[in-house]
Amino acid sequence: MPTTILTFALGIITGLAIAQLLRKKQTAIGKSTQAQITAKEENKDRIIAYLKQNTEATNNDIENLLKVSDSTATRYLDELEEEGKIEQIGEKGRFVKYRLK
Repeated sequence: MPTTILTFALGIITGLAIAQLLRKKQTAIGKSTQAQITAKEENKDRIIAYLKQNTEATNNDIENLLKVSDSTATRYLDELEEEGKIEQIGEKGRFVKYRLK
């Protein structure tokens, strides 16, 4: 009987310890994700500020401004367009420019 109680108590303590470790790990992941979201919003704000100063921008302008890849610049511009903040001028390729709406 005492062995059963001891085993039960150790099981509870172990379970609580594991739960605490998992909670800390989830909090760290949440902070990392929040930092990424904040950086993304800051970059989108920089694009808006750039367009206020320069009237138009190309994907390459945004790549150079933010020091990001072509696909990242495209994603930011697409999101801003979906949000209704900018508009695309031109159809495709190097003739595409973006302006504030």
